[in-house]
Amino acid sequence: MSKFQKPYKWTYLRENIERSNSTTQRAGHFKILSGISKPRHVFVFIINDAEINSQTSNAFLYNTFSVSTDPRTLQNCHLEVGNGQEYPEIHYTPSTDLSRVYRDVLKYVHRNSEYSEGSLLNISNFQTLFPFLYFDLTKQKADIRDGTTKLTFRYELSETTTTDYSVYALTLYEQEAELVQQNGKLLFR
Repeated sequence: MSKFQKPYKWTYLRENIERSNSTTQRAGHFKILSGISKPRHVFVFIINDAEINSQTSNAFLYNTFSVSTDPRTLQNCHLEVGNGQEYPEIHYTPSTDLSRVYRDVLKYVHRNSEYSEGSLLNISNFQTLFPFLYFDLTKQKADIRDGTTKLTFRYELSETTTTDYSVYALTLYEQEAELVQQNGKLLFR
């Protein structure tokens, strides 16, 4: 009971999912969030819009590295943080160096998974079934790490597409929770 007499605080990761407008452009930028506090991890993937409402295809097979039916590859991409910092510093080039993107995803999987003995994520599955990009924002400067910032995903395809596609971003950001005792009741803030 004495533990509940004083406030108890902890932090946890909340998620936010954003979707860009449909486009066929060769290059673009997707403003993920304009004011997110304490972003830690960002996952980006691309899905062809035709597959979302189709009953004959699986909308959850991402098209990140081969964007349309007339394959347009993702040539260059990075995440720009509010202070102008770009992550990674050396931009991803999935069409020529997919292994670097895969290694960064594996670092996240093995660091945050309790089931790291075996994974469905191998290079073949990563290329074809569920390709996505991962940006680690945990090692930023204190002003960005602990403040409010904006995130923008910048990318370039090999050519314009004939198929509409949308960019999705899942952002995990840190939020604080507090349990306080007030007037004999426990309140969660």
